Amino acid sequence: MDSDDRLDLFFSQSLDGFFFMMLDEPVRWDSTVDKDAVLDFVFEHQRVTKVNDAMLAQYGAAREEFVGLTPKDFFRHNLAHGRRVWRELLDRGRLHIETDERRVDGTGIKIEGDYLCFYDSVGRITGHFGIQRDVTERKRAEEALHRYNRRLQVLHDTHLGILGSRSPRGIAEATISHIRDLIPGCHASIAAFNGSRETGSVIASHDELPADLTAGKDRASDVVARQDVQPGGAGSADDHQAGAAAVETSDEETGGPVINTPLVADGELIGMLNIGAAADRAFTADEAEIAQELANTLAVAIRQAQLRERVERHAAELEDRVAARTSELERSENRLSAIVTALPDRVFVIDQDGAYVEILTSKGQLLHRDAEGLKGNRFQDRLPTDIAEMFLRVVRQTLETRTTRLLEYSLQTPAGPRWFEGRTGVLDVRIEDKLCIVFISRDITDRKRAEVLESQNIYLQEELKTERNFGEIVGTTASMRRVFKSVEMVAETDSTVLILGETGTGKELVARAIHNLSRRRRGVMVKVNCGALPASLAESELFGHERGAFTGAVQRKKGRFELADHGTIFLDEVGELSAEVQVKLLRVLQEQELERIGSTETTKVNVRVIAATNRDLHEEVRRGAFRADLYYRLNIFPIQVPSLRERKADVAQLASHFAREFARRIGKPIEQIEAQALERLTGYDWPGNVRELANVLERAVILCQGRVILEEHLGILHHGQPAPAAFPTLEDMERQHIMRALEHTGGVLAGPQGAARLLGMSRSTVWSRMRKLGIQPPGETDRSAPRA
Repeated sequence: MDSDDRLDLFFSQSLDGFFFMMLDEPVRWDSTVDKDAVLDFVFEHQRVTKVNDAMLAQYGAAREEFVGLTPKDFFRHNLAHGRRVWRELLDRGRLHIETDERRVDGTGIKIEGDYLCFYDSVGRITGHFGIQRDVTERKRAEEALHRYNRRLQVLHDTHLGILGSRSPRGIAEATISHIRDLIPGCHASIAAFNGSRETGSVIASHDELPADLTAGKDRASDVVARQDVQPGGAGSADDHQAGAAAVETSDEETGGPVINTPLVADGELIGMLNIGAAADRAFTADEAEIAQELANTLAVAIRQAQLRERVERHAAELEDRVAARTSELERSENRLSAIVTALPDRVFVIDQDGAYVEILTSKGQLLHRDAEGLKGNRFQDRLPTDIAEMFLRVVRQTLETRTTRLLEYSLQTPAGPRWFEGRTGVLDVRIEDKLCIVFISRDITDRKRAEVLESQNIYLQEELKTERNFGEIVGTTASMRRVFKSVEMVAETDSTVLILGETGTGKELVARAIHNLSRRRRGVMVKVNCGALPASLAESELFGHERGAFTGAVQRKKGRFELADHGTIFLDEVGELSAEVQVKLLRVLQEQELERIGSTETTKVNVRVIAATNRDLHEEVRRGAFRADLYYRLNIFPIQVPSLRERKADVAQLASHFAREFARRIGKPIEQIEAQALERLTGYDWPGNVRELANVLERAVILCQGRVILEEHLGILHHGQPAPAAFPTLEDMERQHIMRALEHTGGVLAGPQGAARLLGMSRSTVWSRMRKLGIQPPGETDRSAPRA
């Protein structure tokens, strides 16, 4: 088989389009010629002379109608653009470009191509060679992804605007301000129903609405009758028939379409979101979905996944065929060099001993060492030990099974650390009497970085939905100062930290403080509640799984450790992990590597581990319920977070902090906590620690109607046993007894159903005792003043 036959075979098997276009006569292209005239000649006299099936498929053409086509034929739809492209190719001699072209049937396609001019011995251009790919679907996918990401960002901004508003009108206006970013060219209004639900008031709208639809204007015709709209439904005005008692909507005036989305709370229709457009505008299905679920974000881009699988499948087929024929391509040096330069991959020929036989690449900066320093040497002589062993294992598996092997690996190169995807194929010829394989390596660093960012983005969105944060750690006692000192000492290191303490003491806040002060603070801190993970799913959640690893594993999933790469992972309730998971966790701590379920490949991670528990792990080790080696590995730097009863001096400061925080969130002007309430809080032993204190203060802020939180707003502190110092006095018991009587009668003091009758006392006596005990009389709640 001669060199032309081998090239023909390569062309015929490639999934990329290959072609030659040769001139009827060579032409000069320099300052001595009229380039416009030469370009006219080229567009008439350069013809397709050789083309492969992939090229024909791109244009939907038969070979007999494609061979002989000229540049003029290709760019009839835009001749000026075609001349610009050809001029740039002739000026530069080679060209990489994306162009808009037409198939034989006239449909448009996006083409990405690499083109190289041929010259004769005296420098005249004789034609050119091209490799091109149909990237139409990729471009559509990129545009769809851009629109989707924009939609997510606008929804996020809308959520922030809603969270920053406290009134129905403010929330409505925040929503209205972003609707046009989601549905361009629309006009919208939000109406709220009055008590009868017969009419409503527009509480927010766009300025361009008619004058009778401006904010605050009552308009029955802007809302739809309750019986015509079911909770959760959305539809156009045409969906509401007059027979269903629907009132007139604005589409009757403008002639344009309207989407009416009901606002439903607890199963009750409380208002309507109305979005309209001009008469020549039609809403899409996506816009109807946005109107109905404005506060939600879409889950996955199925279209993108399908396109990605198709591209990867085609790339795998191309690489397999290229690998099987690489050793057969022995054309002249200039032709081979041109083809290799156009390929995006690095091609290696490796013998059975793991030695480099041949290296073909135009991207030397992506080699671990220069090509001459690698050729003739074995993996173990030039590469890091772990990479060399993995490569040699893949070579042997390829030769033994005679099947393609796929692997991903990272390697230090002159261009910096890079990720690569490698594929192997068996060569059917021996070189120096040794079996050989072809190894094709592709730089996938950008894809890996995008995958990491996407995974972390999904995780952070989930965290934003669920996280409840009470702010910075508060405390001035000696025990808390010791905690702060420990955090400062260990934060700048990468050492494993074990945080010990009872439930509700703030172990997670300590972990977050360590992360925020560490060198990893720009990375993500991934939180895992080990106690909430079912034993059957814990391993998959922490370490990930491959597709098909078990029933229900329909796709590869990265574990929490991989999501935390170059960041921190916080393992809360680590003492709840099963023995099997403890073994894998120990390996990650020791080796910084893991294996997904169903995979035989090792994945390297760079993660700082912070663990927390409310158990006595030393006792758990003694009982055999926790591995001793894992305990010693976690217990490198323990931090004991004191319980709230051990730092009673911090209770008043914490209570004031929580009162201010919850008052700010709810929008109440609370200024202080009365002395009796603080005394009661300080005297309680807080078995639920800081979390219980926060819950009590949140309830007190809700109940408080004035500027001072009173003792009665605290409710009954009944969890756990009261501390000895908090034993109630007779005065405390009397105060609680009177407050329970008032609560039972709904605040009524006198009369046959009043608290005085219930207590067996006269109204004046009860009133006098209430004044003495500091109980706010009924009807004076709003006039409460701070008491010493």
